[in-house]
Amino acid sequence: MASEKKATAPPVDAPFANLLASRPPSSAGGTVAATFVSLVVHTAVLGALIWATQAIAEEITDADEEVTVIELPPELELPPPPPPPDQPQPQVTQDIPRGFQTLAVPDIVPTDIPPPNPTQVFREQDFLGVGVRGGVGDGEVSETGDAVVPLSEAPRFVPMTVRPTILNEDEVVRALERTYPPLLRDAGIGGEATVWFFIDVDGKILKTQIDSPSGYDALDQAALKVAEIIRFSPAQNRDKTVQVWVSLPIKFSTR
Repeated sequence: MASEKKATAPPVDAPFANLLASRPPSSAGGTVAATFVSLVVHTAVLGALIWATQAIAEEITDADEEVTVIELPPELELPPPPPPPDQPQPQVTQDIPRGFQTLAVPDIVPTDIPPPNPTQVFREQDFLGVGVRGGVGDGEVSETGDAVVPLSEAPRFVPMTVRPTILNEDEVVRALERTYPPLLRDAGIGGEATVWFFIDVDGKILKTQIDSPSGYDALDQAALKVAEIIRFSPAQNRDKTVQVWVSLPIKFSTR
């Protein structure tokens, strides 16, 4: 006779004595309540989002609709400029040339030209250019009675038909080499000085002076020394020898 085994209950402290079911039984009432609570919560959240979105849109719309109005001041009308002052009309006077004169075309040509004066006498010597500006033909006394400055005092133009020419060119070339300042020549520095010559009716030099300097005082002084030895032929105005001022360049070069 088989022995029957009697089932015994597991001890209370044994592990995994109480096991949970993988899917606990649910009641119908709990499921409905949970669904309702979830629906209410989702509805509240969705409503809050919609309300917040509308509030932001209203703020943006209000911000866009705000317009600031600036009132501009009325335009100021500037007063018209004052009229220009009346310019005095230049007075045209008739100037009778005498002696050495520089004639120029007048700026304003008069519309009413007076008829020629038959009593006015013109002399040829008044237009020879001898003397100074405003003087009479012989160059001795001006119209006001003042003494005329001699021609030898300052260079000025004297009319001539034949210019003076240099008669001793070879001697002038040797004088250029002899008077060239050694310091400037050895340094390779050259220059050109223009010299005024006052020449008498015999071609003799009466006076010299620098017209345009070379930029070096030593070269200017050497040019004046060379000018002293130059001999000229006399100048002529038509068939008469005259005293004249002529300007000639004197150049120093190392070649």
